Amino acid sequence: MTCVTLTPEQVRKAIEGYEDDLSGENRKYEALYRQYETCPRCGGKRHKEFLSKEHIFGQGTLVPRAVLRCGSCGNLFDPHSGLEVERGNPARVPPDIPIIGS
Repeated sequence: MTCVTLTPEQVRKAIEGYEDDLSGENRKYEALYRQYETCPRCGGKRHKEFLSKEHIFGQGTLVPRAVLRCGSCGNLFDPHSGLEVERGNPARVPPDIPIIGS
């Protein structure tokens, strides 16, 4: 099987007349993910992660849904449901009570 690379002009011509249904929904999801980009447990930065195909396209969505994992403590959060899926490593979370030295 031979793969042929299309020029940008050929691509534009191929999709001409079709409606763009993906960009609006993708922008909506990216705005949702930006709201939760900082982990509330440790303050680390979260990144997108994709679970099973049932979760990714579970709600009749046109674009894949992601969950957010903290790069520092490993906390896993689903912004679509508001549920914490995994607590992460408690040893990497700063203590709530300050440690008083001697």
